[in-house]
Amino acid sequence: MPEVAWAEVLADLDVARDLALRNGNPAAIANYAAPDSPAAAADEELLQRVRSASLRPSLVMPEVSDVAALEVRQDEVLLRVQDRLAEVSWIGSDGVAAATQDPRGLRTWLITLRSVAERWLLWDVSAEVVEQR
Repeated sequence: MPEVAWAEVLADLDVARDLALRNGNPAAIANYAAPDSPAAAADEELLQRVRSASLRPSLVMPEVSDVAALEVRQDEVLLRVQDRLAEVSWIGSDGVAAATQDPRGLRTWLITLRSVAERWLLWDVSAEVVEQR
């Protein structure tokens, strides 16, 4: 298997996810999450809640500080990712910020990617036990 720049793969998936969430577009989940995956189901649920509240996030782009491949197989990879999240503003249908979500400190995630049609897509995301500051 050729060497893969996992941080770049993850950055592309983060951009696609941000666009789907900001645009409230459930069909766009297919641009970053594998079909029938836990990650797709979680974001479909998130989008449903956000749309029913007539909100959309201003920007949901984590600041990734570390990406390490823990297990790599031909069709699946397990990554340990550390990131932070800046403050998120939730914009109402009138275009005005209705709420803000405080920034989140450094957190470690276990992210599973699966190869689908020769593309790496999110399969599952889970938080590691310890949150760091």
